[in-house]
Amino acid sequence: MAGPWRSQCMVKRSLAPLRVGLQGYAFQQLGDDQSWGIKVGPDGNKEREFAFGPQVRYGIGVGGFVLRFLRMVAVLNRASGDRIWFQFTIPLVAPRHAGE
Repeated sequence: MAGPWRSQCMVKRSLAPLRVGLQGYAFQQLGDDQSWGIKVGPDGNKEREFAFGPQVRYGIGVGGFVLRFLRMVAVLNRASGDRIWFQFTIPLVAPRHAGE
């Protein structure tokens, strides 16, 4: 069975400390689903999904806050819906400065 194919992309514009952008991804199952070695359904029950949406990031020092929204479209053989999430980002290791 072949694994799935995934692709992600993002286009953003930086207006320090604010960054806004458009993000998205594509997912396509390449191999057929099988049960006991037999293909499931006439099309192999292959999954497909595309999603896109805005992202806003506000930077604070080396960290920041991120708000994302994804609208799923062209969904086949998998759960669909919209996704929204909030992130707080901070590095676990202090950044190294040039020349150290």
